[in-house]
Amino acid sequence: MLKQRKVLQSIKYCQAFTLVELLVVIAIVAILATIASAGFSKTSTSNRAMALSGKLTSSFKFARSEAQRTDKEVFIIPKTSFWGDGWKICSTEACSNESELIENIDSSVESNIFTSHTTSNSSSSFVRFSNEGIADPENIVQINICIKGETSGHYKIYLKQSGVIKEEPDATIADLILCK
Repeated sequence: MLKQRKVLQSIKYCQAFTLVELLVVIAIVAILATIASAGFSKTSTSNRAMALSGKLTSSFKFARSEAQRTDKEVFIIPKTSFWGDGWKICSTEACSNESELIENIDSSVESNIFTSHTTSNSSSSFVRFSNEGIADPENIVQINICIKGETSGHYKIYLKQSGVIKEEPDATIADLILCK
């Protein structure tokens, strides 16, 4: 009977965790969660930059096809100097009234995603497609979509005079300098 009691007492003590063991497990879980959340945040930002690039490329293609379909010039105009704030697709450069507006695209992106563009004419910030779908050579030729502080996850959109729109992931170092 005494032997049985000692066995039961030793089993009781073996079934519990000590406070030190519990704290070690909690610390390990916290470290793993921190590592996972940092990677998730970077992926999330990269996905938003990719979505902006896809949305902008799609709008260029739509505007080009709309110009050809209606046999009239079509303009894509950023709402501000930052393409990430959205843009308008219009039948005139001024786009001053509702009848000239073909489509209004809102695009709110987080503060660490930003855009820049290069043009052959430094004063223009819009894209014009002729009724034949040809891009005006005086307008934007490249748009860079960058993630502040990151060296990957960037996108570059080329607009050739022929009207062909090309999207490339991971802009070069020279392109990243344009984003600063």
